[in-house]
Amino acid sequence: MLTNLNSIIIAHVATFFFISGFMKVLSLKAFLQFVIEFKVLPKKLSILVGSLIPFLEIIASITFFFQQTWKFGIGLIFGLIIIFAYGVTQAIHSKRKIHCGCYGKWLNTEVDFFTLGKQMYLLLLALFITFSIPLHSVDHSILSIISGFLMTVIAMATHFIWHNYRKNVSYLRKTI
Repeated sequence: MLTNLNSIIIAHVATFFFISGFMKVLSLKAFLQFVIEFKVLPKKLSILVGSLIPFLEIIASITFFFQQTWKFGIGLIFGLIIIFAYGVTQAIHSKRKIHCGCYGKWLNTEVDFFTLGKQMYLLLLALFITFSIPLHSVDHSILSIISGFLMTVIAMATHFIWHNYRKNVSYLRKTI
């Protein structure tokens, strides 16, 4: 049972990072502007790091599925989560209204505590996987991959719903 749960969570985290990375690649120019807006690094370094992030997400998500490379994948995922959480924390602390770029330009959400909560959620999942994965290979069935993908769709839909809720509340406050 725990092996199935591991496989579902691995598929969820992997598909989450794959879709996120892929969407950033499709809108790389816009994503680079989002990275620059964070003002965590100098502009040229932001462009370099921003150019690498989507590809690192995709690489991490693919290596995560294989017994020989999952440790490399989880290491990349931890590194990415730490980078994202640091940037989000800095943006929240500075009270700047910037777009997170979490999914490139396809879901143009602002950085807020929900975004930070998403990073903590992914960190907890990565910790769960790290400490519960068996020494032998996790069997990835089609059902576990589909279940993990559906969890990703739900997580992204939740972010989209939160974004629209905040946008509508802001609009209503302006019109009242």
